[in-house]
Order: sequence, then structure tokens, then C-alpha cells
Amino acid sequence: MNINSKDTLWLGGVVNYEKESKLLKRLEQWIKYLVVWSYESLRDSTVTKIVPEKDKTAKFTRDAVSWERCRIQKRIDVPGGFKPLIENKYLKAIENAFDPHTDYLSIDERISRKHELSKSSGSFGIEVTQNVIGEIEITSVEPGSPAWFSNMINEGDVILSIKGNDSTILEMRCVTVSEIEGFLNGVNHIQAVFKIRKKTGTIESVNLQKVLLDVKQNTVRGYVLKENETKTGYIYLPSFYTEFYYGSYFSQGCASDLAKELIKLKNDSITGLILNLRDNGGGLVTEALRIAGLFIDYGG
Repeated sequence: MNINSKDTLWLGGVVNYEKESKLLKRLEQWIKYLVVWSYESLRDSTVTKIVPEKDKTAKFTRDAVSWERCRIQKRIDVPGGFKPLIENKYLKAIENAFDPHTDYLSIDERISRKHELSKSSGSFGIEVTQNVIGEIEITSVEPGSPAWFSNMINEGDVILSIKGNDSTILEMRCVTVSEIEGFLNGVNHIQAVFKIRKKTGTIESVNLQKVLLDVKQNTVRGYVLKENETKTGYIYLPSFYTEFYYGSYFSQGCASDLAKELIKLKNDSITGLILNLRDNGGGLVTEALRIAGLFIDYGG
């Protein structure tokens, strides 16, 4: 693909490249990169050479400029206005100053954290990311999930839009991954129609309905480590998760799961225990207290 210094870049008008600034030069190079990347993303593994087409190049350029405008505009237009943003930053600064182990969560962050710390969650079974040109790309499909059983969604597919069961349509242009996750994890969208662009370029509409899936990263795992005749128990605890469905102090969370693993290991006649908390991202204080109660009878 040949791109030379005479290329024209439209940003609300014609840019005079003879007097361009370093910033505009960098932006020009970035737009060119996005166009090349768009060609590369459509290239089949059997194709060794990309042949540019005038109409396709023009479309990729428009898409790249549109994405850059959107990205810049998002820095300027804060959802909800600057007042909630400043309030949120202010409250986070206060809690960081007084306790580095405490985190203030906005409403959207609270919903996302609740999803992360659940044992199970309603899910369509897909994970997404945002590629370099701003498209929402599927990175993984959970085996046994609605997306997996549909046999129509694969890694690398691009989501063009999502229509919820309340007829709300979320267009993928100019959205963030957190906005997508908020839409997918929201309780209002039990069923949704995904408009997907396959790697072949074909467009498919896939109707999916959420099911309750186990959150794999929130699973206590126990093993018996043997050395000669010595048996040592090993338990990996990824986070202090809980089951929010129960909505009570006696919810069935990681403390309950850990107690079950301890009983299994005790029946295997272990002589010691390794409780692995590395990479534990934290979670519910109540669950952490219950776990401490498994090992401490009284006192503190």
C-alpha cells in the first residue's frame, strides 16, 4: 500500500501539510497506520499480499478519522458533566489519603465490582476488548455459555451493535469497554441481539439469552501435596468473593467454600496447610473475617 506525503487528511477541513505541526504529522502517521491495520485485520491467512482498493481505503480512512474524533471528544465531553467527575475524584483522593486499602466506588464501578466478586453471574459468555481502531472485538467465548452453544460467535469477531430486550440499542462506534461491560452485566438486559461482523466480512445477527455461569476466577481450589509420607494441604484463594444472591450475612461465599476444602483435606490426614493468597485482589471484608474465624477461636 503506497501512502505518500500528498495524502489529504480531513479533520473538518483540508490540512495544509507544508505548514503542519509535529502533532498533525504524528496524527497523519497514526491515521495511515490505522488504515493499514484495517486492511491487515481483513486479510485471510492464505493471502500473502494486500492489494489496496480506492473505495476501501477511503472507507478505512473515514473510519479512522471518525474514531480519532470520538476518542478526543470523549476526553472533552465527560458523561454526566464535570461536577460528578470532580466529586468522584475528590472522594477517591480522601479515601486514598486515609486508608490505602480502601477504595471508593462510583455506582458504575460498584456494579462492575459486584460482578467480579460473585461466585456466579448472569452472562452471555463473551469477553471483549477494544482494538486499535476502536472496534469492540470478542477475545474469548466461555465454553458451555449461550454464545458457545450458538455456534455463531468466535474469537476475533467484531460486535457492531447490541439490542437489549428493552429495545435499547447500543452502537459500538465511540463506546468504551467499560460501557460495553456495564451494558452486558446490567440486570435489565436478560436477552440481547448481537450484530456481529465475522472475520470473513459477513454480517450475522445472533440472539442470546443470559444464563447463570460460575465465575471461574472466583473458585477455591484445594490439593494434597505429597513428599515421602508427609501430606501437606494446599488451597488457592483468588479473592474474597461472595454470593450476592442470598443477600444476608450468611451468604455462601469463599469462606464456606474454603471450609469445605479444609474438611476434604483433613479427611486426607494432612499434617500442614499452605493457604495461597498471592494475586488475591481483595473483596468482601465479611468473607475475610469469616475465613479468619476458621483458624482463630477467639481473641485478636
